[in-house]
Amino acid sequence: MVRSNVTRRRILGSLGAAVGTAPAIASGSFINRARAQSAQKTYVLVPGAFYGAWSWHRVAENLQKQGHRVLPLTLTGLAERSHLLSKDIVLDTHIADIANLFEWEDLTEVCLVAHSYGGCPASGALERIGNRVSSIV
Repeated sequence: MVRSNVTRRRILGSLGAAVGTAPAIASGSFINRARAQSAQKTYVLVPGAFYGAWSWHRVAENLQKQGHRVLPLTLTGLAERSHLLSKDIVLDTHIADIANLFEWEDLTEVCLVAHSYGGCPASGALERIGNRVSSIV
């Protein structure tokens, strides 16, 4: 018995990929999407608990090399801001950290990137800054 690597899944997958890209390439929308991806953007990077802005160093460096504006954030009481740690720091404090960055830097059309715990205050901050955020990761 001869085994073949050809499966129905591979045939349908390659057929779908070929059919899906042909109109986009032919119409030029593929090129427009590629240009849109290269436009300069502003990124706000929110780390998880026990991390600080330093944890985004490599990501920020790569984005900046591509011409993007990158603002990594350390939440109050964490990492290099651990001297501010107190029993009074709650989720609302971290929500305010994010919202205040948007306010003070007058940020608009921002890609908000949050890791792990950072997603909690980031989603809470969206109530105040939602109209300034263009995408969330």
